[in-house]
Amino acid sequence: MASEKADGRRTRRNFTAEEKAKAVVRHLQDGVAVSEICDGLGIHPNQYYGWQEQALSGLAKAFARDDSRERAAERRAERLQGELDRRNMAVAELLTEHIALKKSLGGL
Repeated sequence: MASEKADGRRTRRNFTAEEKAKAVVRHLQDGVAVSEICDGLGIHPNQYYGWQEQALSGLAKAFARDDSRERAAERRAERLQGELDRRNMAVAELLTEHIALKKSLGGL
């Protein structure tokens, strides 16, 4: 519960992100009743449901791809494919010259 000052006013409790996450997980994963969680933390159920909504709205970010990493990998693949194409052209050119040289020397 919130502690009280000497003049009877309450001080605001601040919960860490980890404490909020544990509360939401206790309900969603462990099946603990919201009222039990709220009583234990000394909060109103509306506060808990706000945390739950916040947690679930950020859930998609956990599965989001890192587009910059994906684009970098695509650029690298394109660069490597271009290098491979250049090498294949060089090999084809050398083979063509080799065959022409063999023919001129009477080897084929």
